[in-house]
Amino acid sequence: MISQTMLANIVHGATTGPYAGLMLPFYSQRFSADGNSLGDQTGIHSFAYFLSADFLGSIAMQASLVAEPNDNDWVTLDDTRITVTAPGVETATAKNYIGHAIWFRAAITDFTAGTIVKVQHTN
Repeated sequence: MISQTMLANIVHGATTGPYAGLMLPFYSQRFSADGNSLGDQTGIHSFAYFLSADFLGSIAMQASLVAEPNDNDWVTLDDTRITVTAPGVETATAKNYIGHAIWFRAAITDFTAGTIVKVQHTN
């Protein structure tokens, strides 16, 4: 089992880091999926979203089957989407995806407040 932190401590309005006030959507770096591994190739992937209580926005995973993907080579995995439209309590939410891919990345849209504490992928 491999666990990877895809994003950590992304604060809305920050001027540094992978977000750095960029236009939406923005994306994490790409991370190896089971198609890049000689080990676990079950196709079972778990994603965990750790969000601050004041987070507002939407996060989903994207997958690619291309060895060196460009922007057109990614597909959004809608079953992995989490959308928060009203502030609440700090949350940890898990989403699962069954399927094979070479790469995963997190896609963040509608990010209007709060902090993405961490996004984690395990396969």
